[in-house]
Amino acid sequence: MDGDDSIDIYNDDVSVEISNKFTTLSEMETATNRKIDDQLTAVRIHKHQEFLKSNPNIKNNESQKSIYLENIATNNISYMDDENYDMQSLNRNNDKWKENTTLIVGDSMILGIDEVRISGVDNHRKYKKSNIKIRPFRGAGVISMFDYIKPLLKKCPFNIIIHVDTNDTVCKQSRDILNEMLALKQFILSKLPTVNVIFSNLIKRFDNPEAADVGDELNNHLDELDIDIIDNSNIDKSCLTSKGLHLNDKGSGKLALNFIKKVNALNKN
Repeated sequence: MDGDDSIDIYNDDVSVEISNKFTTLSEMETATNRKIDDQLTAVRIHKHQEFLKSNPNIKNNESQKSIYLENIATNNISYMDDENYDMQSLNRNNDKWKENTTLIVGDSMILGIDEVRISGVDNHRKYKKSNIKIRPFRGAGVISMFDYIKPLLKKCPFNIIIHVDTNDTVCKQSRDILNEMLALKQFILSKLPTVNVIFSNLIKRFDNPEAADVGDELNNHLDELDIDIIDNSNIDKSCLTSKGLHLNDKGSGKLALNFIKKVNALNKN
């Protein structure tokens, strides 16, 4: 992973809160994935709230947000537009990735995918070598992805595959998540108008029935829209760890192949 792509999500106040709970690296390593995910989600929510406080022009009122999201399709506004976003830097060659690079960005579900292997897979010549960048953000939801993806857009990827929403299904309704996803796509296109934005369908979870139902509804909503998606229905319970949420090696392998098939299809166009 490129060092210049890293994002510091911690401010001083939040760092103190984390250090009280996890005082050493070894303690963090022995904590369960869920506790870590919950902690990082809280940090990102705090960070997002701080962002909204410092940017009063952002419409955070629920009624305004509803109008805000409805106007996305008319291209009148961007969900989290940053007036200070340095678009001129997109033209600097030293900032750009190689031509036809695909960025895969998402939550912890993509942690098990190896960037080197997925870029050089040659499965009996069915899959060509591709320029693929993997950027996972543990505990991320759709809203936090607005901030995380900004510096990556300066690399000018040709395709962006987004696998997120797993964490949102425990606290949001499917329609709300869908609106945020479409707003994220519009935000990306406002910065890189020619990029292909592809959503990766949620993988069915077996740890939380209510969240699983929200995920199923969200996938149905995505299927009804005329947008590019990756179907992950081939990833079943046998592809998950014992807790029924995160991918095991088999699951990560299947997800990687789903990504590779899409990338190769895009490269043919």
